[in-house]
Order: sequence, then structure tokens, then C-alpha cells
Amino acid sequence: MRFDARQSEMSNPPVRSPRIAFQVYRPSDWAAGATTTQDLLIALRALGQDCPEITLWRWNGLSDQDMEPLAALADQIVSARYPAPLQTPNVVMPTRRNSLKKISALLRPSRKTDNTTGQDARLLRNSGMDCSFSMPFENRADFSAPLLVLIFDLQHRQLPELFSPKERAQRDNTLQREAEGAMLLITMSQSVRDDLAGFTPQHSHKIRVLPWVSNIPSSVYAIDPNAVVSKYHLPERFFYLPNQFWAHKNHLVVLEALRELAQRGIRPNVVCSGSLVEPRTNQHLGQLMQKLSLWNLREQFIILGLAPRTDVFALMRQALCVLNPSKFEGFGLSAAEAISLGKRLLVSNLAALREQASAAATYFDPNNSHELAAQMEILWKTVAPGPDLLLEAQARAALPTRQKDFARAFVKLAREAIQLDAAKKSAR
Repeated sequence: MRFDARQSEMSNPPVRSPRIAFQVYRPSDWAAGATTTQDLLIALRALGQDCPEITLWRWNGLSDQDMEPLAALADQIVSARYPAPLQTPNVVMPTRRNSLKKISALLRPSRKTDNTTGQDARLLRNSGMDCSFSMPFENRADFSAPLLVLIFDLQHRQLPELFSPKERAQRDNTLQREAEGAMLLITMSQSVRDDLAGFTPQHSHKIRVLPWVSNIPSSVYAIDPNAVVSKYHLPERFFYLPNQFWAHKNHLVVLEALRELAQRGIRPNVVCSGSLVEPRTNQHLGQLMQKLSLWNLREQFIILGLAPRTDVFALMRQALCVLNPSKFEGFGLSAAEAISLGKRLLVSNLAALREQASAAATYFDPNNSHELAAQMEILWKTVAPGPDLLLEAQARAALPTRQKDFARAFVKLAREAIQLDAAKKSAR
């Protein structure tokens, strides 16, 4: 019997790339959410022909500037309300690989509805999506395509004192609803996976761990860190703490360590960047500033506020090390960035940070300022400022493979969600 190539192609059609929607928070709501999404999309693009079709959900009210970092990585964009029980008809804008056929299919007129379970609940399906990668949304209405929901952490359960009873109940309800509606739940660390399984054991079979890989643009290495140091009028030698000024980020333990070292005549510098707004209490920053004055640390503890990412990476390269004293992390973005960049770390001994397994990391108890002071003294006396050329070379060589492995693992999860959804429908 002669082999018929055409018949073989019909019985075994090539596996097409999945069409994946990306539904993420507005940058103004959580900047780290946009950063982690950008890291994922860059990794996916590194797959070349194996990259899935990327559709970005653009929430109404966002400016072109808000969308700029992610839009350039998308094949198409769908406009929608953010988030609301009822969404308006979507508009699709081609960006990269769209064919006219795809565009016309996505622009087909649909009937308007005032029913919250109508058009709004079919937007993913009507846009031709195979699945959606999404952050948790309180008022999600569209479950028409299988969802992969990224759960960053359960901070409100680990640090309940930072949340009101109403906020804790609201977060619990949102997480429970998302767990019920999602096909898969993604966490960035095993520690969050364990927290989530404890919170909703009936959905623990849906949880998958996907360790993130931070992207470092190659252009970062062409920037002279000294130019950024001069820009902000900084000392040459400093520890760099790029955390937002939220209470659990634990800047206080750093001030306590600096106070102890000053009493011994050792005065290291610490440079901080990140948002100064703590949405849960308006007293936190004021209390820190008061201690800066009372303990005579204003010349050593330097606060920059929000800084451009290019400056953040330059400051990481110049610093003695990247410092993260946090009392809680679901993953630890600054640690992941330091690893991809090739920089030494001085971080809390949290499970999520240890999971990143950096060979260039030193750990300390975030509740023990004496331990932190001892580690800072050692590094202050023994480590030179500026880029560590060996660590950077190793990190740069490893990053492309790490990103492709990360992207392939994500695509595998997307295909799993699609297959689970198909099996669920066929069993009905």
C-alpha cells in the first residue's frame, strides 16, 4: 500500500499554536503585574515559530503609554471594560502577525445585550481565544474559555494584621470564586502553592508551580552605572533596596541594623527605590522618616522613590548587593531580577526566596536586626562596588535557555488547560 502524504496530513494535522488571551491588571493598580507579564511575553517571543498567538486585553481608559511595554509583544489587542459585570462590544486592533481573515473574524458585529451573562460572558470565546492567562479579578464575568489564573500570594492570610476583616473576607471570596472557575491555578513558588492548597484543598489538583524568569535587556549592560550614580548624586558604595515602602517589605529592620552598626562606628549606605505609598496605612512612611532623624541615619538611608527600570538595573549593577528584607514574598521580583542580571543578594530567609536558589545569595532572619547588621558589616568590608563581571557573564549566558524553558513550561500548561476543558465538555 503506497503512503499517501495528503491522507497522513488530514489524519494527523499539525498542532497549531494556541490563541491565548492575557488579562492583566492596569499598571496603575500594580506595576509588578505589568512587569511579570512583560517577562512572560518576552520569553514566549523567544520561542520563534513555536510562540503562541498572543492577544492582549486592553482595559478601557488605558492610554497608549500604559499599553506600550506589552502592546509591542502582542499579535492583537481586544478592548474591554475593567473589570465590570457588563462589557461593551470589543474592538480589535492588529499589531503584528494578524491576517485579514483573523481581523475580520474578530470584528464581526455582535448583538448588544443588557444581560450580564450575555455578550460579556462570551467575549473570550467570541474573540476566538483557546484559553486565557489572567490575574484574579473580583468581578469576572467571562468564563467562556479555559482560564489559567495566576495567584501571586495569600498575603492576607499570612499577615492578617495588615488587612481589615472586610478586606480579608473580600480576598477570600475572590480567590475561592477564581479557584472554582479556573481550569488551572498557577503559582510562582512552591510556598504559595502550599498556602493555596491549604486554603482551597478541594481545588489543589488544579495548582501548578511555574517559577518566573525575569528578563534583562541586553542594553542594560551598555549603560555605565556611574552615570546613574551621578544622576542621583549617590555615594559610590551602597546596598540597594528596590522594594516598595509597604509595611511587610520591612525597611525598619534595615534602619535598626544601620543604627547598631553606627554605634560601632560603621556607616554603610543604603539606597532605596520604589513607591512611597502604603495603601493600608498612612502612618508607615512617617514613622520610618521619624526614626531616620531620631537615629541620625538620614545621610546613609537614601530614598529615591519610583525610578525607571533602566536606572533600577544600573543601580543593581553598581551596588554591593541587592537587599530584600521582606517579611513575606510570594516570589520576590527583585531577587529574580538580580539572578538574571548577575548580582549578589542579601535577602530574608523566606521559603519563596530560597526556592530561587541563587548561589550568590546570603540569607538572614527578617526579624533579627543583629543578624542583618553582621551580614552587612561583612559585605561592606569585603565587597567592591560595581558590576561583578564573572557573575554577569554567567547570568547572560544562562538567560536565553532559562527564558525558553520558562516559555515552554507555560505553553505546556496552556495546552493542558485546553485539553482539560475539552475533556470536561465531552463528558457532559
